[in-house]
Amino acid sequence: MDANGARRAAPKLQAAALGYVEHPDGLSYVLVTSRRTRRWIFPKGAVDPGESPAAAAARELAEEAGVLGDAEPEPIGTYTALKATATGFDPITVSLFPVRVRKILQRWPEKSLRRRRIVPAVEAGGLISTLEMAELLAAFERMHRARSGD
Repeated sequence: MDANGARRAAPKLQAAALGYVEHPDGLSYVLVTSRRTRRWIFPKGAVDPGESPAAAAARELAEEAGVLGDAEPEPIGTYTALKATATGFDPITVSLFPVRVRKILQRWPEKSLRRRRIVPAVEAGGLISTLEMAELLAAFERMHRARSGD
């Protein structure tokens, strides 16, 4: 319930892609601008019926950023966001899936709607729009270093 006693809708669930490219000196990440506010975000969207959240994350990365990759089956965490709608903002809960980049396309479905950047971790942390997303990015960095023995 909100402050006026009205029942609030449960946050909608979405899947996001933490697209990453491995380099000898560290990781780079794929970011896109949101369509309405033009803030830098991880590509994200709804999970289609019959689709796994990991597959949805990889699909969103392809549609929004023109990047193909393989999503890990488990998210590294979740964050909350407000999605702009015609009537205001709706709360969403987003599961973030690491996606290792295989191919970067020159043309993709939403190229005319968004900007894409592939940036080093330190720059990505400063560009993304929320503290929750920055914390998940830092957690993935730590997890990746531990896995690769660095």
